[in-house]
Amino acid sequence: MRLNSPSCQITGENFFELKKMKALRLFKKTSAYFSFFLLLLFKSYGQSDSAFKSKLSSIEREKNDTVRINSLFDLALQSKNRDLKEAKIYASRAYHESKSLDQKKIQLKFTADACNILGMIMVVSGLEDSASILFDESLSNNLLLNDPPAIAKSYNNLGNLNYYKGVYNVALSNYLNGLRISEKLKDLKGVARVADNIGNVYYKLNDPKSAIRYHQLSLEKHKLLGDSEGVASNYINIGLGFQKTGEYAKSLSLQKKALAIYTQSKNNLFIAKCYNNIALAYDEMDSIDLALEYYKKSLKINSDANFVSQIGLNQYNIGNIYLQKKDFVNAVKALEASKLIIYESSNLEILKNIYKKLAEANLAVGKHAIAYLNLAKYDSIQSIVMNEEVTSQIAEMQIKYETEKKDDQLKIQKLELETKEKEAVYSKILFIGIVTIILLLFSFFFIRFKSKQKLKDEIDRIEKENVKKRVELETKEKERNRISTELHDNVGSSVSFISSKIDWLIKNRSFNESEKVELLFLKDSSQDVMNRLRETLWTLNNKSISNTDLCDKLKVYLRKYILCTLNITDSLSTECILPNEDVLAIYRCAQEIANNINKHSEAQTVKIEFYSDENTKLKISFLDDGVGFEEENKEDSYGLRNIRNRLKDIGAKLEINSVKGRGTSVTIIYN
Repeated sequence: MRLNSPSCQITGENFFELKKMKALRLFKKTSAYFSFFLLLLFKSYGQSDSAFKSKLSSIEREKNDTVRINSLFDLALQSKNRDLKEAKIYASRAYHESKSLDQKKIQLKFTADACNILGMIMVVSGLEDSASILFDESLSNNLLLNDPPAIAKSYNNLGNLNYYKGVYNVALSNYLNGLRISEKLKDLKGVARVADNIGNVYYKLNDPKSAIRYHQLSLEKHKLLGDSEGVASNYINIGLGFQKTGEYAKSLSLQKKALAIYTQSKNNLFIAKCYNNIALAYDEMDSIDLALEYYKKSLKINSDANFVSQIGLNQYNIGNIYLQKKDFVNAVKALEASKLIIYESSNLEILKNIYKKLAEANLAVGKHAIAYLNLAKYDSIQSIVMNEEVTSQIAEMQIKYETEKKDDQLKIQKLELETKEKEAVYSKILFIGIVTIILLLFSFFFIRFKSKQKLKDEIDRIEKENVKKRVELETKEKERNRISTELHDNVGSSVSFISSKIDWLIKNRSFNESEKVELLFLKDSSQDVMNRLRETLWTLNNKSISNTDLCDKLKVYLRKYILCTLNITDSLSTECILPNEDVLAIYRCAQEIANNINKHSEAQTVKIEFYSDENTKLKISFLDDGVGFEEENKEDSYGLRNIRNRLKDIGAKLEINSVKGRGTSVTIIYN
């Protein structure tokens, strides 16, 4: 027997070890019921817990019933993976409040949803019977509502539960019902998911051909959805089906396809599984060296990632290969390593086979006593799992090694006494653990309540600051609008009047040429004032001006006013919003630089570059081929001092590089 799935369950080594494992199972089951008891305890007295009280009281203040229940749903789902007890409380509260709703349809819908959520929590808590009742109620409600998507979901939940309980025929019926509905709804995800589940059930029912058919249906839907990991999972499952039907070459091909997908996504857990399944196929094809190579690859990944259960399966399969190679020493090492892990995982079926293989290997190397003990342990597990008679091989070895058996009986009696002592210790540990957990829970919820209260105070403080800033911004906006209106209505109209008056004078009065030139100069000056006024109004009226808007405006201005050949390069790679005051300052500085170029540079060509990146919001570079100047002589000039002061006020800076006779570079940097 070779292993390709870690899903089976195991327990003990001999009769008394099995007894110990039964006690452990009983302890787990008791713990699950104790968790349910805690649910009732918290439900009755949860009002005294400050964290619960805070959350629930905030929900209770909500007057709308459906909004309140939806909030409970959200809290239950959020708590499910973090705090199971808290999740149960929220889900139970939602369930009971849903039952109390007045309108019948709404009551059925919300109760069905509450049953699904509470049922999932019960499954995780180990309360399968309670989960079954809840899922049945959800299905009944959804059938009454005639809600196909919800009905399909209920069937799938019931199928998952019955599969988990091992009731495979019932699980199959649930899944098939859900599949029919998903196909009618043309729900690709639903069909893919349920078809996959049906394939897994058919494997449990030893019908690999039917399993392959449904996994292929799931594969078809996953391909349509473009779900590569779903496709890879289907390749694995279909490959295992071909392995069960003896079509090993097909199985090997599909496992390698799955491996390629998981390698690309770097999913180590499934890469290891693919290696293991490829090894299985090679093993069945009698290529045992290749099988051993892939088993070891799988083992390495699982060991690096500490996937303990998978390590146990790898060691078991490697032990099988060494048995086939007649390397009994390495077979015993691998099987013993597997036994230590599988024993802890409680998988009876695998543990039984490990003992059988160990007996075979130890017998081959002449360790008859150990071989007998292995077979005895195999038989004790076999009798529990399959109720079969003791094999003839054990009977023969029992006669041959009667002495060893007596010694073993003494060891077993000693182990039984130790087990009883450990059970007493477990009881004490359980009591101490329960008390400790209750104290820890109380401390945890108290600390969390304090933390949330502190967070709430901080949020209130930030909200007040935001309100204050918003009021300031609104005040600034109103003032800016007022100034803009005043400038437009008063200054703008006055300048327009001057320009119009000059036109009228030139047309209706007689002037000599020099007077006309003066009047035209005055008209041009008034137009220049109007243009500058429009630029100011542009920055005042726009609530948000980006670096690209500013550069576009400057390009228009520079092309109009630069008097020599102009080359503009736009290297803006990021766009960001700039404050209006900063926009106006940069615009005025650029105007002043352009004016200086016209007046002083004597340049033939000017190159201007607009640049931005993740670290620089805007950089404007002016490079001319003019006469240049000595920077020391210009440092205190009014124009340069004015530019530097404007840029300093907005957190920008000015860089000037000039060599007399070689031109000048002026750069505005705004971060």
